[in-house]
Amino acid sequence: MTYAGPPAPRLFMGVMVSSTYADFLQHREALINGINGEGLHPIAMEHDSALPAGTVIDSSLQMVRDAAAYVGLIGTRYGNIPDSAEHNPERLSLTELEFREARELGRPILLFVMGLDHDVKERDVELDPEKRRKLAAFREDAKRSAADSRLHRVYKVFNSLSELEVAAARSMAKLRRFLDPQTGQLQAQVESGPAVYDRIPVPPALYAEPRYIGSHSFVGRTAHLARLSDWTAPAEAHPVLLFEAIGGTGKSMLTWEWTTRHAPGARDDWAGLFWYSFYEKGAIMADFCRRTLAYMTGRPLTTFQSKKQPELTELLTRQLQDRCWLLVLDGLERVLVAYHRYDAAQLADEQAGQTDEIARRDPSQAIRP
Repeated sequence: MTYAGPPAPRLFMGVMVSSTYADFLQHREALINGINGEGLHPIAMEHDSALPAGTVIDSSLQMVRDAAAYVGLIGTRYGNIPDSAEHNPERLSLTELEFREARELGRPILLFVMGLDHDVKERDVELDPEKRRKLAAFREDAKRSAADSRLHRVYKVFNSLSELEVAAARSMAKLRRFLDPQTGQLQAQVESGPAVYDRIPVPPALYAEPRYIGSHSFVGRTAHLARLSDWTAPAEAHPVLLFEAIGGTGKSMLTWEWTTRHAPGARDDWAGLFWYSFYEKGAIMADFCRRTLAYMTGRPLTTFQSKKQPELTELLTRQLQDRCWLLVLDGLERVLVAYHRYDAAQLADEQAGQTDEIARRDPSQAIRP
């Protein structure tokens, strides 16, 4: 795999969670709880089976590159092998590809390996002879890698879910102490040199600015997920879909769930998928346009830094007319007049006697035209 820029993680303490999925639901939750408990951010790709193999690999490896550390679970299944002669000539599982990428990049690695005394359901035992051979080789390779004392590496064998929970909590605490000074060093490098850490994925891989971090696992909302998938159909007449509700009802979590797990398979002609949150500091429409254009065109973000909003709008419109892109604008109300000031609600109800310009404007208008 080749990609532009140095293999540096993004400037947030994200931890990649890598494993097979269906046989490790509770175990993954234990790891994610341990990560959250230390103020770190879990990065996990739960469902990518609907994507083309090359895209699945690109997306997974980009998550490893964006993360500050890697956590892997190895059990009794080898896992999905993306079928791609170009991207996976050795026919390795996605989990092993992610592990190798983390090792090559020198990321801190925490491995939790299921022991022989752990209860295993019959359906979770690997039966394919070739996969069994690869799983055994993967286990041995992981164990050898853990012996490298030059990096922060953890290798723990667990024989029950409760053992994993304890091991995860202790290991995440140590990882946090290890990462704290590392993050400070990265920040200093960014402030003193070129913004080489602001790498943008290559379409159609998802670009999230930033990734949404939920407070709990997503459940339900089947009708809303279906509504979003129906909207993406090529025959749908409306290119924009608006989800509007009061704060705290789960709009962001719903849209993130759909964008990451359902959108890739909803249609096969996505040019790319871009998530942008207006809840972040410094998030304005001009920044959204610049980042979107950098993602769409593959050009450096600095190319668009000096361009004003009218030109950015024209350039972005051309791209949207040319190909099918999914753009998710989370928290768009933050750029509207009605949400721009603490007294907006009162001003909206007072029609007479207003003297300042913003108070006289339609509350549905944008702050900056």
